[in-house]
Amino acid sequence: MTDPTPGGQPSPQAGGTQPAPPIGLLASASAPPTAVASLAPPEYEPTEPTKFYQRWPFWLLVIAALSLVAVFAGMVSGNSGIQHPTVVYTVTSDSDHADITYMGINRDGSGGREQVTNAALPWTLTIRGKNDLSAYSITAQANEWGRYITCQIAVNGQVQVSRITTGPNFPYVICSTEP
Repeated sequence: MTDPTPGGQPSPQAGGTQPAPPIGLLASASAPPTAVASLAPPEYEPTEPTKFYQRWPFWLLVIAALSLVAVFAGMVSGNSGIQHPTVVYTVTSDSDHADITYMGINRDGSGGREQVTNAALPWTLTIRGKNDLSAYSITAQANEWGRYITCQIAVNGQVQVSRITTGPNFPYVICSTEP
């Protein structure tokens, strides 16, 4: 009688039979008993999946998104009614120099003020507005020996306000537009 192995089957050395391969595995003469055979037909060669950005729907989506952005940008810049004005501030005097303060005020009340000390005259500054400026102001004071000083504000080529002040010492002028 043969000596059984711990699994209860006769050992191959003792003249017993080979154990059957587990279910789902196919044994072949050329492959070791642990190899798993492919279930795909022999003519099928698997390929790597196409990346998302290589598919045509992705590019269609990108073009649609860019088109929407362009349309929205056109609506904001073209139909919003916001004008970007060109503002020209001018100060003249018989004096050589003056202290000048100019400002622009937005429709929402915000704005900025700048000051130029001892500016050489005549003085002109052109600003291209970045938003909907609606009010403009300039003040100027000539140096000690000036007898007159003028200011002017032009918006988009049209003079909005022009003033002159005369005086024996330090003439002072203010020009401002209404919102």
